[in-house]
Amino acid sequence: MDVSRFIEVAYDPAMEKYYERTPGRLKEHKGRLRPDGSVLISQEERHRQQSLTLHPPDSSRAFNWHTSVTGEDRSMFEAVASPLLRDLGYS
Repeated sequence: MDVSRFIEVAYDPAMEKYYERTPGRLKEHKGRLRPDGSVLISQEERHRQQSLTLHPPDSSRAFNWHTSVTGEDRSMFEAVASPLLRDLGYS
């Protein structure tokens, strides 16, 4: 509810059960093609990317990115985000 207020969107209790509507919404996801007609991303890949949206939020994943990203990706993220995160009180 706080997030809705912050982004100035009317709160609806259905927002908390988004995962119940996910299977139908995923049917809308099609593959995407580049201008030359080659596959940018297949429908199967898009569904795989969205697989976690089929389930309620899992608080155990909150800091999963710390262990799931590569060292190079983490370094790039930290180079960009560290000053802001420090200003916001994050370690």
